[in-house]
Parts: sequence; structure tokens; C-alpha cells
Amino acid sequence: MRSSLVADSGARAAAERPKIAAVPAAGLRGRVLLIGGGAEAHAHAQYLKDSGYAAETSAEGEAMASIQAARPDLVVAQDAQLVRQIRADDALRDMRVLLLSPKGDGAARLDGLRAGADDYLTQPATGSELLARIETALALARLRAEADHELREEARTLDTLNKVGAAVAAELDLSRAVQVVTDAATELTGAAFGAFFYNVINQKGESYMLYSLSGVPREAFSKFPMPRNTKVFAPTFGGEGVVRSDDITKDPRYGKNAPHHGMPEGHLPVCSYLAVPVASRSGEVLGGLFFGHPRPGVFTDRAERLVRGIASQAAIAIDNARLYQAAQAELAERRRSEAALREAEERQLKLNETLEAKVAERTAELKTANERLVAEAAERERMSEALRQAQKMEAIGQLTGGVAHDFNNLLTIILGNLETLQRQLGSGGDRARLERSVENALRGARRAASLTQSLLAFARRQPLEPKPTDVNRLVLAMSDLLGRTLGEHIQVTTALAGDLWRASADPNQLEAALLNLAVNARDAMPNGGNLVIETANVHLDKSQAPLQSDFVPGNYVVVAVTDSGGGMTREVMSRAFDPFFTTKDVGHATGLGLSQVYGFVKQSGGHVKINSDVGKGTTVKLYLPRTDGAATEAATGPRSAPATAHSEIVLVVEDDEDVRAYTTDVLRELGYRVLQAPNGQQGLDLLMREPGVRLLFTDIGLPGGMNGRKLAEEARRRRPNLRVLFTTGYAADALVHDGRLDAGVQLIAKPFTYPALAAKLREVLDGAAMPNAFADSSALSAATASSPKPPAPAVPQPAESARPKQGEPPCILVVEDEALIRMVTVDTLETLGFQVAEAGSATEAVKVLKSGRAIEAALIDMGLPDRKGDVLVGELRQIKPTLGVVIASGYSTDNLRKRVAEDRITRLLPKPYDGRQLEAALKAIGLDAPVPMP
Repeated sequence: MRSSLVADSGARAAAERPKIAAVPAAGLRGRVLLIGGGAEAHAHAQYLKDSGYAAETSAEGEAMASIQAARPDLVVAQDAQLVRQIRADDALRDMRVLLLSPKGDGAARLDGLRAGADDYLTQPATGSELLARIETALALARLRAEADHELREEARTLDTLNKVGAAVAAELDLSRAVQVVTDAATELTGAAFGAFFYNVINQKGESYMLYSLSGVPREAFSKFPMPRNTKVFAPTFGGEGVVRSDDITKDPRYGKNAPHHGMPEGHLPVCSYLAVPVASRSGEVLGGLFFGHPRPGVFTDRAERLVRGIASQAAIAIDNARLYQAAQAELAERRRSEAALREAEERQLKLNETLEAKVAERTAELKTANERLVAEAAERERMSEALRQAQKMEAIGQLTGGVAHDFNNLLTIILGNLETLQRQLGSGGDRARLERSVENALRGARRAASLTQSLLAFARRQPLEPKPTDVNRLVLAMSDLLGRTLGEHIQVTTALAGDLWRASADPNQLEAALLNLAVNARDAMPNGGNLVIETANVHLDKSQAPLQSDFVPGNYVVVAVTDSGGGMTREVMSRAFDPFFTTKDVGHATGLGLSQVYGFVKQSGGHVKINSDVGKGTTVKLYLPRTDGAATEAATGPRSAPATAHSEIVLVVEDDEDVRAYTTDVLRELGYRVLQAPNGQQGLDLLMREPGVRLLFTDIGLPGGMNGRKLAEEARRRRPNLRVLFTTGYAADALVHDGRLDAGVQLIAKPFTYPALAAKLREVLDGAAMPNAFADSSALSAATASSPKPPAPAVPQPAESARPKQGEPPCILVVEDEALIRMVTVDTLETLGFQVAEAGSATEAVKVLKSGRAIEAALIDMGLPDRKGDVLVGELRQIKPTLGVVIASGYSTDNLRKRVAEDRITRLLPKPYDGRQLEAALKAIGLDAPVPMP
């Protein structure tokens, strides 16, 4: 008979156990109901039947009745309203729904997804496309249900172990304690029956064996003798270790002893066998736990680990019971001694003093032992709680990482096609309305992209760029932003530590984390309050560690954000970092703010801790690892515009057909020649057939056993000069380690936009092999002397014909890597009547000047991708000493202005500049505009 403790625990666990997705009938892969009575629906139903599904159709007017009657595994709907009806029905809300959306109707798809559709498919759709989506949806449903079931089972096991430990620690009756242990171990291992054999010393000092049973009545075992030290039982009773066998009857040690040579007749059938010795803290073998099952292969590694832990608890229970029995025996002896001492006062007094001393000593020992047991129980509870929290957060992180990966593929298609539509809108129709619709769709897609980024941050799958960061400077720089964001009713105060260490963190992500915490604090203080941001240097050891299993002792920079709001309950604090968990009203928050902060800090190698009291406010502390590097600041500036292609051949390898189609269209629109392949092997074959391919653009996650990284490695082995650009919906472990991109890896994250892809391609194609011979900016000083020197003879000179022909306007070389800026500048110069030559880098500029074209002056950007603009001036002056130069820069030009002050053919032009300022700069170097500005 099992103890009530274990029985109650098992009953509660069964009640809480999640519902697992229904298993289809034998021979069927699933049950599908298609809404719509047209020919296409019937054709799809027949295709699904041929593929092993039970597929039926239903008219739209009878849809809900058919769904409630059939209870299919998946419904294929054609409108969002039906999806809403399904989600509103408590009995149907967990049903998988696939939306068939008309081609080109993005609004219908978005409406369906908002209504709760799990996925969508654009009509018309082939049977194979529908089958693939259905298989994926049902597989995901089963996986999620199974994962939830396993997590709950693990929680149930830990709960049972904790309760058993508490029960046996407090139980002084030996038989009851070992019965609780036996019942719990039998249930948790899945054994059909279990027994605990242990040695007992009677009042005469004789040793004999007792046992407890679980799973079978005591009468089923009473007629058989106690186990002997046979070859099967000896390792357990001798304390040699665990014995586990999938089939004990096939063990070479089995059946060696007379008279039975195996199990006695009528013995309980045992095939699977597990035995664990029970030893006290002193090393004495107290007995053994034995478990059996008539089926083979029942006991796993997990069952063995559980029984080892339970054996330790059994040893504690027996030790406690023995201590109690010893104390009882001593008390009995004391009473007998007191009765004997009454016969003689002197002897009585002496014996009393001796007994009191012994009792005091033994009481102290018992107190010490009890305190040790309490401390051990508390430590086990703390470690169990930390383990549960870490497992929960890891499981959620893996789930959100996978969802974000698939979602980003869809976002790439949505954003790409909408941007293409926006660029190619014709002049007919209501243009304003079309543009407004497109912009609204883009805004929704970008919000989805932001949501995905939050999921990736929590899942620790975003590629970080950690740098030595001055946290005090970062907090001060955010003051204006925080003031505008929080409003006048929130008083922001900073308490920044002096001599603060540098923190190793991504500055942009740290700013986002602090802004998230500030917004959360604002929402906790609707009527106003105080927000305090503090910084400090701390050294944490194990005793000061946050409750996180991966904590590493060491030096940290702590940033604490404290509000005077309403605080959190313990339950809310325990779930604060869970994604999508929020206490705010529906529509007022996504529940991703704190989870994003958690993911960023953990990926940075740090820790997060929350302290909160209801009615007193909340403090969130971010512990960032210390670094000794000098603080750096990320350069800011305008985003690169689409760069100009040069008809290079790009090989695109992408398994998603829609993503591949969009990518190839964009590349052709940019002027590239494009080859495409759906997997790594076909991409490698194309690469070997086409020697002109300059760049491989590949997704990381590819089917067929060759992922993007393996493809790139094999391609570079065969073509060492091949440029490679990766793309992915999340930062896969193949390219990101310890939160950083691997050295030399070029990556563009999905969803990517037209301008971002264009700029990244030019960066990879033009920037990977740029020379660095003239990186020293001091070259400008010699090149811009007031009396230019003739060029060295070894440098080729422009041909004599490289001069403007009679009547032709002067030609100006524009060197600018930002394509949009370059296009605007070229338009302005052509408006002024000049001819224009263009270059996107210093290397291209040198080639243009050496080509023999008549160049009278050059307009050079200071920040070029391959080297600085002032270095380029020195190179160009060696080719043409009289070349007039205008240097454009968006940074401070004071130092540069001093160096060129005496050079009559060099001028500085600060950005931003207009047409008149450009005309004046050219005039200052002796070049008048053929068509002056009006």
C-alpha cells in the first residue's frame, strides 16, 4: 500500500497534466476539415486523403457546426471571421487553423493572423503546398504539447522529491519513513513493484532483516526467504554500486545459486531490475532499494539518478530514527539508573552527575545534527529552485528563438514585396491612398520585426557587438531622451559612482535595456513619482550571487533602476522575465520588455536581479562584466543609401522559394547578374560551372545536410577569392559564439530591406580587399604644400589628351561612398554646368584619374570605406600635382583646416552643404561654374 503523501502528490500531478494532442486513428496521419464546397476544396480533400489524411469538406454556412461535430486536428478556413469564431469557443480555441488567403490581398492575410490563424497559404495553392503547411502545423502542435507534458512531469518529480525529503527528515518512526521512501521511488521510476531491505539491531544486539513493499500486497512476498548475498544481490548489500539490467534473467550472474537457480516458483515476475545500496554518512551499508518490472528495458538513466537521490534520503531517515532510538534508550537507562541510585545517596549523586553530563553531551550532538540537517534541506531547496528557474528560462528561450527564425522569413517576403510596390507605383489611380496603404503595411511589418528582435534578445540569439563602455557617460547622454519619454510627472535622478569601471556591453542594446526599464517604471507610477538610476562597482562571490545557476563570481559594473511605484508581488516577480507576461491591460504592452533586458544581459555574460515590495517600489539591477579596455563610442551617421552595382555575378542560395524570388528580383534591380539555387549542393555545382561568380549570398539554415557555413567553407576552398555574405532569421550558433559574430563573417539579418541589402553587398564586394598602404593621415601635409612638387618619374602620368577640349566644360571627380549623397552632388554639379566622373571608393578614384580622362578638380568625402579622404588627396596629387581638391566632411574640420590653410588649390566643405556653398568652394580653388546658381 502506498503512503498518502505520494498518492496525494500523484493525484494532483494527474489533474495538472496537460492535454496531449490527439493521436489519429491507426493508418491516418490526421483529420482535416476544409471549409468551402468548391471544386478546389474537393480536389484538396482528395489529395489529402491520398496522402494518408482523413479529409472532409464543409460549406461555409455550416462551418462551425461541422467543426464542433467532427473535432478535426486542423481546419482550413477562407475568412478571418471563422477564425475568430473558433478562437472564441472554449472547446475549440486550441484547434490548429490554416488560412487560405486570396493572392495579393495582404490585408486579408494580416486580418486572419490577427484573428488567431496559425499560418496562411496564398490561393491558388497546390495540393503539395497545402500538404506541407498542414504537416508542419500538426507537427508543431504535437511537439509543443509533448514539451509541455515533459516540463510538467519534471516539475511533478521535483515536487515529490522535495515532499519526500521533508517527510523523512521529520519522521522518527523507521517503518513509516522507509515506506514513504519505497512508495516514492517505485512511482518515480515506473516500477511495477519495489522493496526496501534493511538491517535492524534488536534489544539483544542481534541483527536481522526487515523490508517494506510497494506495488504488491505483503502476502505476495511473505512466503519467500530474505535475499541472500548471491552474485546478483551481493553488490547491493556490499555497497559496491548500482545494479541495473534491462533483463536480469539474461545477466551472467543470474541463476548461479542452489536450490532454485533463479526465481523461486510463484515469485513475482522480474525482467527489468534496478538495485541501489543505502549507506549512512559513516559509510555503513544500511540496506538496499530493489525494483522490478515484468517488461524489459523499463529503467532509464533518469530512474537511476532519482533512486540514488532517494537512497540518500532513506539513509538520512534511518540515521535519524537510530539517533532517536538511541536517545530513547539513554532516557530509559537514566530512569533505571535513578531508581538504582535511590538505594545509596552517594552513589546516586555520582551517577546523576555522570548521567546529566552524558545527556547534555548527547543533546548537543543531537542539536548539531539537527541544525546540519536543516541547513542541508535549505541548500537542497535553494539549488532545486535555481535549477527549475534555469530550465524554465532555457526552454522558453529555445522556443522563442525558433518562432523568431520562421517569422523573420515571412517578414523578409512581406517587407520586400511592399517596398517593391512602393518604388514602382504608377501615376494612375489614387496615388495618395495607395502610398498610405503601403506605408501602413510597412509600419505593421516593422512592428513585427521589432517584436522578433525582442524575442531574439530574450532567446540570446542576437549578434552583439560588446565594447568597453563608459556606463556613466551613456546614462548622462540618455538624460534628454528619458525626460521626453517619461514626461514631466516623473522626476529622474542619477547617482553615478566615481571611478566607475568600464563594462563589457553593446552600448546600443544597453541603451535599449535602460529605456525599457524606465518605461516600465513610468507605467508603475501613473500619478507621478521618482526614478533613480545608480551605478557602482561590485565584486560578487557565491554568497552574494543572484538566484541564477550560471552565475560566475567576479567584478561587475552594476546599473540599478529604482522607481517609487506600487511594487510587485512574489508571484509577479517570479514571472517578470517570462516573454509575453504582463500585468498591464490588453493592448498596452507586449510583455517583452523585461524578457529582452534579461536576454541581453545574460548574453553579455552578466546577471539580472529584481527587488520589490508591494507599495514601496521596485529596483532592477543589471550586473555587467568588468573590462579593462578603453571606452569606445560607436560612430553615428546617416544610413547608407543603395549602392551602385557593376554587373557582378551573385549566386543566391536560399531554400525558401518566396525569399529567394524577392532577393533575386532586388539584385537584378540593383544591376547585378544573378544565379540561384535552393540548397547547398546545387549552389556548389552552379559555382563550379560559372567561374565569373564574385559573391555567394547564402542563408545559414539550408536543407540536405549542407548548411550555409559548410557551403561557404567548401566554396572558399575551391575559390579562395570568392566573397561571402550570410543571411539568417536569427544568430545561429554556426556564426555567433559568446554573443559575438565570428571573426571575418559578413552577415545581414532577416528581414532585410532594399537599401540595407544594396549597401551591404557593396561593402562586401568593395571593402574586403582594400589596400592600406597610405593609411597614415600625415601624407596630406606633404601633398598639400604651398609649392607643389613634380610627381616621381615612376608614377604614370595622364596622357596629353587628358585635358578639356576647346569649349567643353571642366570635369569634376566626385568621390563619395554614400550613393544617395553622391547622386545629389552629381545632380548639383551638372546643374552648375560641369561634367562629372564618379567613384565610390579611394581605389576607384585612383583608377579614374589614371584612365586618362581630363579631370580638373575632385570633390572627396573624408570618410571613405578603404582609406581616409586626406590620404587619397596625397595619392591623387602624385598623379596630377595641380589637381584642385574640395574635401567634404561631416565631422569637425578645425585640425584639417589648419593643415590646408596655405594650400591655394585645396578647400574644406563641411556637411551638410547646398549648391551655393559647393559653387563657392569650387570658385575658391579657381574653378568657375559654367552655369552659376541663380
